[in-house]
Amino acid sequence: MGDKKDKLTLVADYEILNLSSSLITTTFAVEFNLSMLAGNAPDRFYYNSRNNNLGVLVSQGESIDETLFGIKDIFQKIDISIGLNKPASIWYFPIQTVSQSEQGFELVYQSSVLLPRWKIALQPQGKWQVQIKKICKYE
Repeated sequence: MGDKKDKLTLVADYEILNLSSSLITTTFAVEFNLSMLAGNAPDRFYYNSRNNNLGVLVSQGESIDETLFGIKDIFQKIDISIGLNKPASIWYFPIQTVSQSEQGFELVYQSSVLLPRWKIALQPQGKWQVQIKKICKYE
């Protein structure tokens, strides 16, 4: 990857059309699972569009009215974020498995879930659109 900062971007455009003759109210969500390392390490954490540290990767919560949300791994010099052209509520939480060790049962961190979601109401023949950019930066 060289000495420069490398950046990879994936763009997804979503469009929902109401082809019925009735109002439709629903929630639209897109799930991202990011396999990271060391869920309890303080140098790996969630952050929001205000650049607030929201806790280590085994944390869970909801962040409201976000247009940017991500994970920073300072140890590996990785920053993975999702950019949204419409503000969303984002749930974030770990995927963990249960393992049995000499000390008993324990949770083992596997990955992190970022779940942006929007409540939408579509009039008949209405259209709703959103663009999501997944950005990976490496230093």
